[in-house]
Amino acid sequence: MAQTQARAVAEAHAVQHAEENDIRMPEAFKQLEIQLYAHLDHRMRDVLTAHMEQVDAAIRLAIEAQGQEIVKLMQNQLDAFEKGITARIEDSRRFAEKKAKSTVRRHHAEENAAHEDVKLSLWREIAECKASVTIWSEFDASIIFTRKCSADFSSIPAFDDESSMS
Repeated sequence: MAQTQARAVAEAHAVQHAEENDIRMPEAFKQLEIQLYAHLDHRMRDVLTAHMEQVDAAIRLAIEAQGQEIVKLMQNQLDAFEKGITARIEDSRRFAEKKAKSTVRRHHAEENAAHEDVKLSLWREIAECKASVTIWSEFDASIIFTRKCSADFSSIPAFDDESSMS
C-alpha cells in the first residue's frame, strides 16, 4: 500500500506537473510566437529599408546618369548654337567689310568727282578771270590810248566827250 500510495502521490505529482507544464507551454509558445513575430517584423523592416536604400541609390544613379546625358546634350546644343552664331557673326563681319569697302570706294569716287568738279570750276573761274583781266587790260590799254589820243586831239569835240565819259 505504501507503494501504491507512493505511486499515487508520484502520479498526482506527475499530473500536477503535467498540468503546470500544459499551462506554461502555451504561454511559452505565445511568448516565442510574439518574439518570433517581433523578430520577423524587425527583419522585414530591415529588408525593406535595405531594399528602399538600394532603390533610392538606383534612382539617384539613374537621375545622375540622365542629368549627365542632359548636360551633354545641352552642351552639344550650346556648342552648335555658338558655332552658328560665330559663323553668322563672321558672315556679318565679312559682309560689313565688303559693304564698307564698296561704300568707301563709292565715297572716294564721289569725293574725287566733287574735287574734279571743284577743279574744273576753279579752272573756269581762273580762265574767266584771265579773260576779264585781258579784257580789262585791253580796255585799260584802249583807255590809255584814247587818253593819249584825246590829248593829241583835244581840239576835236568828239574826243573830249568820250574822255569825259570815262
